[in-house]
Amino acid sequence: MNWKIRMAKSLKDIFNKLKIDYPLEKDIMILGIESDSRKIKKDFIFVAINGYKSDGHQFIDSAIQNGASCVFIEEEKRDLVSKYANSVVTIPFKNTRIVLALLAKIFYDNPSLKLKLIGVTGTNGKTTITYMIRSILQTAGLKVGLIGTICNYIDNKKIKSPVTTPDSLELNRLFYEMLLDGVTHVVMEVSSHALYLDRVYGLSFDAVIFTNLSEDHLDFHKDMDEYLNIKMQILYTLAQSEKDNTIAILNDDLDFSEKLLNNAQTLKLNYKTYGLFNKSDIQATDISFSLSNSTFFIKCELEKINIEIPLAGKFNIYNALASFAVARFLNVELIFIQAGFKKVLVPGRFQTIQSPIGANIIIDYAHTDDAIKNVLNTIRELNPNRIISVFGCGGDRDKGKRPLMGAVSGEMSDLTVITSDNPRTEEPNQILDDIIEGLNKVKGKYIKIINRYEAIQQAIEISKDRDVILIAGKGHEDYQILKDKTIHFDDKEVVENVLKELYGKSVN
Repeated sequence: MNWKIRMAKSLKDIFNKLKIDYPLEKDIMILGIESDSRKIKKDFIFVAINGYKSDGHQFIDSAIQNGASCVFIEEEKRDLVSKYANSVVTIPFKNTRIVLALLAKIFYDNPSLKLKLIGVTGTNGKTTITYMIRSILQTAGLKVGLIGTICNYIDNKKIKSPVTTPDSLELNRLFYEMLLDGVTHVVMEVSSHALYLDRVYGLSFDAVIFTNLSEDHLDFHKDMDEYLNIKMQILYTLAQSEKDNTIAILNDDLDFSEKLLNNAQTLKLNYKTYGLFNKSDIQATDISFSLSNSTFFIKCELEKINIEIPLAGKFNIYNALASFAVARFLNVELIFIQAGFKKVLVPGRFQTIQSPIGANIIIDYAHTDDAIKNVLNTIRELNPNRIISVFGCGGDRDKGKRPLMGAVSGEMSDLTVITSDNPRTEEPNQILDDIIEGLNKVKGKYIKIINRYEAIQQAIEISKDRDVILIAGKGHEDYQILKDKTIHFDDKEVVENVLKELYGKSVN
């Protein structure tokens, strides 16, 4: 990242703000902070983090050789203090992930406090909501930053996004650069990993959204109860915000909504609910949709506002309600909200391509049983001739959701073509067999084709007029992770290539 000014902070001042009592013989001007020893330069602080793949404490020597002037270590590694005391200032800390967040906040002058910051958590809908809010705010003439699964944006400058939510150091750096570029509002996805690993610790949110919860990431979390409790940490994060006027936007149609609301009340948070069925603060009525758009009214207090979005399905109505709630909290005028909704574009989310024979092909990121059920429900309500679903599941990830996704597709699709997603180091056949277990339970009709290109090709070849083909799981992704390599693979490109091969012309 190219910094417009060189940062420097007094180590004495940093210690004062962290309330660390350490007798420095002389003050040091700290020029940077890193948790990766390879990035350490002269007069940097190195934070040793005990990660899942490696322990940062093993790289302290390397950090010192590269110029580190101060090292933070875990309290349980206190015995290392004497080893490094003569080389660098060595500080034990109870949780070095938290100290990394605090150091980043101090070093970059608490940037989240100077921004309007909106966080979105939940299993599904995070990306769509962030894009909706971004579109609304940009339509209102604001400079907006976005952090999430597809990519990061500093206003209209696109930056690659290796993870949904970066670590605390990268987040504060991003916020700092956004401020330098004149960004005033930031909307970001907050993953359960980010909450568990203290990536958003110390950030001052203005608003947070809790969308929903369904099985995902149980390779990382012990069970659904733990997954829910970690997701709800976003409410505690909001409660710690240094801002006076904040709000939590909570889905009122969930099985555990009462638990969410109770937590918000216990924490004395300002909150609003949204939904379709309960008496929520923000509700949708008169819903109508096609494959390409949805229209509905939003009832909010005494208002009833007509909304149109270029996305189909009730699940996207939920996303719009949450986005609307935030926009109103930020005092965005209705004319900009309506216009922003109309032109929102979310890569890889319910993207529709029509084949020359009249079949519709939908590309969507749905990669949980709940997400694929939502998409299939939407398609089913439009009375297609047949539904052909093409999907797989990622390797080295939550295996429990594979039969669940198979069962949903088996029940709701006329034919399922199971194929590879990102198999990673797992055998593709084993992944597909796990999905078939669910398909067999509901006696779903399926074809098994490991090669994803061939699977998509087969689905398109057998399609007829008024059929809908759902290609799920990868959405915006333009790669496929195989055992020994990562290859370029884009579902949308594959569909366009297959249609050109079959019908001899490009598809718009």
